[in-house]
Amino acid sequence: MKSQLFVTLFIIFSSLLVTGRNPYSGYLTQNLKVLLECNFIAYYNLKENGPDVDSFLDFVLEPEQFYWFVEHYLSVPFRVPEKLKDKKTRDLSDCVNRTWVSEFLLEFKEPDINKLIMHLNTEQKNFLSYYNRHAILVGKFTVFPIKEFHKYCILPPIIKTTIRESDDEEHELTFELTKDEYKIYLGAIGSQVTAIKYLYTNMHDDKRKKELKKIIDNEDDISIICPVYNLKLHYNKDCQSEKTILKCLDNYIRKSCDREIKTEYAASLCKHLYFLFTNLKGSYLDNFKQFLQDRNISLVKPQSVWNVPVFKVYKPSDIEENSNNIESGTFKILNSKNLIFLSFHGEIPKSPYYEVEIQTLPNLSTYADSIADKLRRFFYYFKKMSSPISPVSVEELNHNITEFSFKDVQQEVECSKVQKSLDIQLEVETMKGVVTEKICKIIENNTLTKIPVDKQIVKDFYVIHDDIPKGFRIQCIVLATFVEMYNIIRQILNLESILSLTRYTSLYLHKFFNSVTYLKGNFLYKNTFALKYANACSKAVLHVPSVLYRRNLYISETFLSLYLGLSNLVSSNPSSPFFEYAIIEFLVSYFNKGSEKFVLYLITILSVLHLNVYYYEQIYCHFKEHFSVLKSKMIHPDIASRIIKSLQKLIKSEKYLKMFTLYVDFESDDIFDRESVFRTIMDFRDFYMDGETKKETKLEEISEMPIHLDTPNDGIGYRKEDVLFEVDKGESIEALLDEEYMEDKDVEITDEEKDHKSNFLNILSERKDICVYNKDQELQLKLSKYIGKIREDETDLEKGSSERSLVTSQMVKEREQQISEEMDKIEEIGESQKPYTQKSALDSTSEESVSTSDGSECESPKKPKGSKFGDLVKPKQKLDKDDSKKKGPKKRGWISRKVESFLKSNALRKLFKKR
Repeated sequence: MKSQLFVTLFIIFSSLLVTGRNPYSGYLTQNLKVLLECNFIAYYNLKENGPDVDSFLDFVLEPEQFYWFVEHYLSVPFRVPEKLKDKKTRDLSDCVNRTWVSEFLLEFKEPDINKLIMHLNTEQKNFLSYYNRHAILVGKFTVFPIKEFHKYCILPPIIKTTIRESDDEEHELTFELTKDEYKIYLGAIGSQVTAIKYLYTNMHDDKRKKELKKIIDNEDDISIICPVYNLKLHYNKDCQSEKTILKCLDNYIRKSCDREIKTEYAASLCKHLYFLFTNLKGSYLDNFKQFLQDRNISLVKPQSVWNVPVFKVYKPSDIEENSNNIESGTFKILNSKNLIFLSFHGEIPKSPYYEVEIQTLPNLSTYADSIADKLRRFFYYFKKMSSPISPVSVEELNHNITEFSFKDVQQEVECSKVQKSLDIQLEVETMKGVVTEKICKIIENNTLTKIPVDKQIVKDFYVIHDDIPKGFRIQCIVLATFVEMYNIIRQILNLESILSLTRYTSLYLHKFFNSVTYLKGNFLYKNTFALKYANACSKAVLHVPSVLYRRNLYISETFLSLYLGLSNLVSSNPSSPFFEYAIIEFLVSYFNKGSEKFVLYLITILSVLHLNVYYYEQIYCHFKEHFSVLKSKMIHPDIASRIIKSLQKLIKSEKYLKMFTLYVDFESDDIFDRESVFRTIMDFRDFYMDGETKKETKLEEISEMPIHLDTPNDGIGYRKEDVLFEVDKGESIEALLDEEYMEDKDVEITDEEKDHKSNFLNILSERKDICVYNKDQELQLKLSKYIGKIREDETDLEKGSSERSLVTSQMVKEREQQISEEMDKIEEIGESQKPYTQKSALDSTSEESVSTSDGSECESPKKPKGSKFGDLVKPKQKLDKDDSKKKGPKKRGWISRKVESFLKSNALRKLFKKR
């Protein structure tokens, strides 16, 4: 009995520690302590000389430094630094590929961040005391570079010349004034040259006087350089009580100098200012003393219009490389474009850029590795409370299915109740642009007008939400599915360009919002919460193509039917009595894995079913001429509605209730309601129908917006501006606008399009590799878990070879002949017209270099076999001008115009010159 009681108490006590109900009793497990120490070792050994005490991070008084350490070390998988790999440091293998924050949050609930900061601060001090017990630990500083008081240098200036020294022809002569020489210099009246001559006449050192004489003799080639004085302060501690940065600096100088000036003793800046004002003629010293007594007088002024970001926060790589000669103990520095100087004249301008940026304390989970990491914790706690759901069994099917025959249509569509709301004449490019803008509006409304999420949701201990409120992912997936299906319909009806590859349709949204997450300063005014929405939408829409298309086949083969990787043709048929169970079994597999895909797949599957109903009704009632072509590609509304009801009933049954409970705690059950989904579509329709002028203006902005291109094809066909950018980044844009190849007025290049190249380069994130090959490979790797690997022999249109680096004229002719036959089938036209083709030849650009925004270059390796990213070839034959202007059937004219304008560009000629 005693042993049983002991075991019971042990289990209860252990569970309390693990769940974090008493988190400060043995706060960290041994594994987490080891991992934390590994990160301390990595950080404090950034430089060659071992642990640097001046690199101490003040977690308590400067919480921004705590979150910096979390972001760069504790929330990312641990990597052994290169400098430590060959050193005999303690074994770091236990820490490799592990993340401290995610592992911590799996064991403990969201902590009291102040107590956690205190605890880790103690751990950090203990670590450093091992290396230097007598060191005084001072947190890192924020630095404000100052050079001048009006036209006078705060520090003794440097006279820079273009005069070559006789003993070293490459070295230019410079003359740095001493303090005594600067005192003489300040006593002069007149220009800088006059002051230098005055200094020369009053100097006593013959050797330096001789050097200065050489400078005076070449007075046209001299300039006065003011050395930089770095004003250091602890930003959070010293500026917390002030509204503006400049006012904070005033008070910091006032506080530092007041007592010292009275005793004629000053350290650092105060000493330099006292020296300067004492030796200048005029009332400067009196003004300075008045400044020290009157808080309404300002001294620090902006010398330029400030930019965002206000500060440059140094990254670990900056400190390690030390390419900018970063001063020891510096955490962040005022942006080099944001200049300040000292003056008693004028007031501090009113501008939001000058406001003090004091960060509030967010939750630690904000700095988890990714949203997927938070969702993993979300599933983790549910899995701790329950066992996996067993697969669908034969007994279950026999018990629940009463009718084993295929589903028959029991109720036809009543067109009198179906109002026309679909316009199939809009190009997919336009539709995708509008839906992107709509999602941006949704994000804006959520982030700028609603109460913060943490005030809306009462967080249960076991449920870790990711701060995205219910309903948003549903809206995002429904709209992505709507556009994906819209593209499929236009593809089937031959209304869409063949260059607009189906596989990129919904991935356009993924790439757009994924790029936004890296451009924090360019989206919704640096609203970090909006970036979470964008990231969530980017991940969610990846599941749409994997539901709509067969794995490894990126052609519109299954269209609006569901294909969930099922090999059994019976169970994958929507009319099958087993179809609902096939879907449930598919979802159970992800639920048991604890994967967030369960929620996103469920939303996507139901969205596809609802939109089958929408498109079927719209086409059947309002586009009768197209219905016969599309009928076999869609699920009948009656069958789709019954599938949705069956799924809802099934997932709420006793066996699968855990799935439903988990889902509704994470997302809204509105996805089961047809009217709710249709409201999202109708709201979107009203948005893009609300004013043609407004729509066109917005679309142009979205179309021109520089996005992170993962491939030469951004998912909406080859646009003119993208061709101009991708073909030759090293040459000017005018060289690509040869009139001979741009005759068509429909493709006239505007000034905005000419700026596309430079705009794209300006927004590239730091240290980002923009090699086409690397980005293609990165995207393929990222998407492979959703939509399978790319097959080597996927389609004739996408064949390529890494073994060939050149495209011969014979290869071009053979390929042209092959594609010509395919184009003839696609363009069903009455009049004869020679087709134009494209050739997958990205591998031929493997030798080309791509210039990045900072001037560095990277070489694209050869593309692997089966690459899907095509390049361009010359047209087989140019159209006669008169024939090209004839108006044919719409589908023929649309495709021909797209292909013709694309192939006529000078980009084509340049590619072949290189080859």
